[in-house]
Amino acid sequence: EIRTSQFDLRGNAIDQYVATYSPEGTLYDVKHILTDTRSNGDVVRSEVIRYSTGDVDSMTPVASGDFVERTVVVTTSFDLRNNALSQEVFRYSSETMDTLVERQAITTTDAYTILDQATHSEIATFNSEGSLVDTQIIDYTNYDKFSNVEDQTILTLDSRGLVVDFRVIHNDYLDQVAAQRGNATHTTITRFIDSSMSSEIERQEIDNHVATIDSLGRIVDQTIDL
Repeated sequence: EIRTSQFDLRGNAIDQYVATYSPEGTLYDVKHILTDTRSNGDVVRSEVIRYSTGDVDSMTPVASGDFVERTVVVTTSFDLRNNALSQEVFRYSSETMDTLVERQAITTTDAYTILDQATHSEIATFNSEGSLVDTQIIDYTNYDKFSNVEDQTILTLDSRGLVVDFRVIHNDYLDQVAAQRGNATHTTITRFIDSSMSSEIERQEIDNHVATIDSLGRIVDQTIDL
């Protein structure tokens, strides 16, 4: 359930509450989303404040004690088609943003497809003290018709630049309703010691049983095999 209380001059939502429910109607959480936009509609800053409970009638948090986390995304660079090129993500464990948990610097090369799908990005993660934790180098090679990623690889480097692992990920989207929600029906994640893929560490098969996906495309039953 989404309720928007404020829009910018271009009609973009800049203040809204989102309540998420389970298929049985149980409230998962309430998110308060604040957005700053430029005159052309580019989102330069967004904040998501998540609460574990909320007064759904008024869409406001019940109490500050229900606070879960606050995430701030700042975008500093865009390409000519308004795709984000440089972003920073800050995660806080306090509502007043005085307790930083981690910061991520995300760089997406100016190599979006004609459908504005990213082909390469890098994510550097820093801890609360500002020290580099790791870097992920991600290549996206295939998308489906709904712009869901079908094939990607992730090379993870530690703080010294040494390889942690190399993951090859393939997603199948056999249910069209689920695919429109971005939900895969099957995912295979294969980990290797490096990008040469000469030595496999493990393989993970995630099966979101097609027969149990509900009418809204939500996953109901899932099996994970290692």
